[in-house]
Amino acid sequence: MHPRREIAGLLFVLGIVAIAFAPALGYGFVYDDLPVVLHNPTLGEPGAWTRAFSENVWAFAPDTAEPRYYRPLFTLWLHAVHGLVGLAPVGWHASTVGLHLLASAALFGFLLRYTKDGFVAGFGTLLWAIHPTRAESVAWVCGLTDPMAAGLGFSAALALLFARPDLAGRDGATRPGLLVLAAGLFGLTLLSKETAIVFCTVPAGLALFGGGSARPLAERAVDAAKLSAPWVLLSLAYLALRAAVLGSVAPDYADYGLGDTLRTQIVLLGLYAEHLAMPLKLALTYPVGAVQEWANLQLLRALPGVFVSLPLFVLAIWKGGRARLLIWLGLGFLLPVLRVDGLQPDMLFQDRYLYLVSACWIPAGIWALQKASSGLPERAGTVIALLVGGIWLALLQVNLPAWANNEAVWQRAVEVHPNSGRAWFNLGVERENQDDLSLAEYCYARASELEPERAIFHFRLAFMLAERGELPSARAHFLEAARLRPEDPMMLYEAGRIERFTGSKDKAMRLLDDAAKAVQGGAAIGGGITMDAIERERRSLRVEMGR
Repeated sequence: MHPRREIAGLLFVLGIVAIAFAPALGYGFVYDDLPVVLHNPTLGEPGAWTRAFSENVWAFAPDTAEPRYYRPLFTLWLHAVHGLVGLAPVGWHASTVGLHLLASAALFGFLLRYTKDGFVAGFGTLLWAIHPTRAESVAWVCGLTDPMAAGLGFSAALALLFARPDLAGRDGATRPGLLVLAAGLFGLTLLSKETAIVFCTVPAGLALFGGGSARPLAERAVDAAKLSAPWVLLSLAYLALRAAVLGSVAPDYADYGLGDTLRTQIVLLGLYAEHLAMPLKLALTYPVGAVQEWANLQLLRALPGVFVSLPLFVLAIWKGGRARLLIWLGLGFLLPVLRVDGLQPDMLFQDRYLYLVSACWIPAGIWALQKASSGLPERAGTVIALLVGGIWLALLQVNLPAWANNEAVWQRAVEVHPNSGRAWFNLGVERENQDDLSLAEYCYARASELEPERAIFHFRLAFMLAERGELPSARAHFLEAARLRPEDPMMLYEAGRIERFTGSKDKAMRLLDDAAKAVQGGAAIGGGITMDAIERERRSLRVEMGR
C-alpha cells in the first residue's frame, strides 16, 4: 500500500468505530463506575498519584476491596481524567472511547507492518473494533483497562517491528533506540492490566514466526532469547512489585479439582466461541459456575461452540503461516481467563475477557482465510467483510443501550439470564435506589429463591418486608441471613433486633452477643452499625429482661 492509502484506510476504520460508539457519550455511570469514579474520595486528593504504585486499585474502599487488582496506570488515568472533566459522564466516556480508537490505530499499524497487507490490517482491525462484545469494554468507563492494555501492547509490538524490520520481512538496519522505546511501552502495558503480561511473548514470537522464519531454528531461537530478555526482566520486576504490594502474585479464590476445572474450562471455551461467532444479546454478567458433572446442562450447551471452533483453530495453526503468531498470542490471552481457581465464581465468564483475545484471532482468521482463498477476487473478499461488519455493527447497536445506565445493565442481565440471582438482586438495588420499593422487594424475593445460599439477598429482602409491616416474614429472612453469615456483625445485629420484638428475647441477646464478639474479633462493620449501637441494644434488652 502507498502511504496515502494506508492513512485513508486507517481514517476510514477510525471513523466507523467513532460513529459506532458515539451513543456511549450520552451514557451515565454504571456498575463499578459508581464507587470507582462517582464516589471515590481519593480522586483529586493530594498524594493519591504516588499511592497508585503502592496500593491495590480498591484501596480507597477497603470494605469492598479486590486485592488481586494492581493497575497503577489505571489509577493514574482516573486521577488525570477527573482533573480534566470532574464527574461529567460525557468526559469519562469520551476518554474510554478515545482509548479504544487509539487501540484500534495501534492494532492497525502493527497488522499493516507485520502482514504487509492493507486488507488484513483494515478489515481485521475494523471487524475487531466493532465486534458486539466490545460494548462492555468501551461503553463501561471501568472497562477502559482493556483498550489501555491493547493500545500500549500493540504500540510496543509496532515499535519493535520498526526497530527490527527483518522481523516483518523488510529490509533495514536495527534501531537500538526503538528497541528501548518498545521495551518502555511494554513496561507501561504491564501496569495497565494483569493479562497484558502475555505481550512479553511478542519478541520471541516475531523472532520465531516473523519475516526471518527461513533462518535455521537454532539461530531463530538464540535471536528470540536475546530479543525477549528485556521484556522478560520487566515482567519479573512487575511480578515482584505486584507481590510486594498485594502479598501474592495471583491469589486463589477457590480450590477446584482437576475434573471440575477441566469441565468448567470446556464450558468457558464453548461460550467464548459462541459469543465470538454469534454475539446476539449480551449482558454484563453470566451465571456460569464450576461444572461438577459431565452431564451438566451447561457443559452440553458449550459443546457445539467447542466442536465448531476447534477444527478452525487446528486449521489456522496448520495452514496459518506467519498468522500463527497471532493465534498463539490470542491463546496466551485466553489462558488467564481459563484459570478458574483465580476468578470469583460469578466472574468466570465475561465478554470483556475477549477484548485482547479477539484482537489477535479475528485478524488471524481473515489472514488465514485470505491465504486459503487466494483465487477469490479482492472485491469479493471486501464485500464479504463489509457484510459481516454490517451485521456486527447492527448487533453492537442492539447491545450498546444496555450500558446506558445502571437500570438498563441489570434489566438486560435479567432478560438474558432470568435464573441469575445476582442479576435480580442488583436490579432490586437499583429499584430501591429509585424508591420503587414494591419492585425492589419482588427482585430481592426472586434473587433469594434462585440463590438461597446468598445471605445478602435475604438481608435486603428482610428490610423490604419490615418496611411493609410483614414482620414474621422479615424475621425469617433476617435470621436466615445471620445463619448464612455468622461472622457478619451487621447481620447478627439486625437479626437480634427483630428477634427482640417478634421472637425470643434470649435468642435476641445471643445474636447481639455474637455481633459484639465478631466486632471484637476484628470483623468489619457495614451499614452504619457501630459497636456503640450494639451495646445500646444489649443494655436496652437487658432492662426488658430484668437483668
